[in-house]
Amino acid sequence: MNDEIIYDIWLSLALKPGNRKIKMVKSIYKKVSEFYFSNEYEKRILGFFTNSDLLTLEKTSLENAKRIFEKSIKLGYKIISLYDDKYPKLLEQISNPPGILYVNGDESCLNSKFSIAIVGTRKATQLGANMAYDISSGLCKSNAVIVSGGAIGIDFFAHKGALDSNGKTIAVLGCGINYPYLMQNYSLRNKIALSGAVISEYPPDTPCGPHTFPIRNRIISGLTLGTVIIEAGEKSGSLITANLANEQNRDVFVLPIDENNPRSVGSNLLIRDGASIITSADDIISQYKYKINFEKNNRINEYINKKSKNNDSNEIREYSKCIETDLNENLKLVYHSLKNGKKHIDDISSEVNIKMKDLLPILTELELMGMVKALSGRMYEII
Repeated sequence: MNDEIIYDIWLSLALKPGNRKIKMVKSIYKKVSEFYFSNEYEKRILGFFTNSDLLTLEKTSLENAKRIFEKSIKLGYKIISLYDDKYPKLLEQISNPPGILYVNGDESCLNSKFSIAIVGTRKATQLGANMAYDISSGLCKSNAVIVSGGAIGIDFFAHKGALDSNGKTIAVLGCGINYPYLMQNYSLRNKIALSGAVISEYPPDTPCGPHTFPIRNRIISGLTLGTVIIEAGEKSGSLITANLANEQNRDVFVLPIDENNPRSVGSNLLIRDGASIITSADDIISQYKYKINFEKNNRINEYINKKSKNNDSNEIREYSKCIETDLNENLKLVYHSLKNGKKHIDDISSEVNIKMKDLLPILTELELMGMVKALSGRMYEII
């Protein structure tokens, strides 16, 4: 049994989904077990726990966390904790990432170099359904991973477009993965798990409710570089996702809709507020062609793997120099700071004089370019 993951589950149970204090604890304590066994005074002097928090922490059962762990393993789910090597690096950046992710499927797709969310109304028109399907399919042809909420309507066609194109897609649920939510989509979720992943921060058997979906939406936007909104009404949950994407400094794309369509109100509000208008997958791909060059990334990885096997270290260094010329100044600065060996993120921030909130996106971009690798304990090194 992985004892440490039990304490991560316990912390998430005690502080509840969406709580920023989970990340705050994990940023201070290398192991949550150390926090668990600290006394009340040690917890109190951290400065961010209320009396109510402290009481809840004391009353939350570690035995319940063990039962959840055992149930998850029995169901075949993987459990990934915040700052684990397999945890989604983009999701780490948000202010309130999940402390725990339960995963049914291939967890590697959570760290895709190119992930896009597609969300919209459950009451999709035929045009909206077709556009969700076509955009998803077109993005997958450029190696994108499609993220959506596993619901009916736009979500369904976004997932289906990816699956029919032999692409990968992630369904983020607002309930436990095994909870009987929208059973008409049960077979779709099974197909998603075979090539992509079905994930949730909620433990097995957790029911969905009106409060779980808005909390869940931050994961959909947080996992991705950008969110596509297709047919959003005035009070659509998709608007929550779009607003969260803006807060997380991610892109928002909107499909323009006829003003006579009742589902146009929310979409048009987003356009008015500065969202990018798109009409096809190509419009989205063009936004990232300089930031994420798939062919070059693939060539870099293939070349380095090949040369590593032949111990051609000099050629690898020369090739890396060529790659560096494409970096902007901040990327170069951070990359150069790692040339002397692996470093903790705090040391990088201090050395290059870049604040943590600005440094995290830079490190993530270097990871996406295949130049830097994140290690456990918030350490980084050059690949």
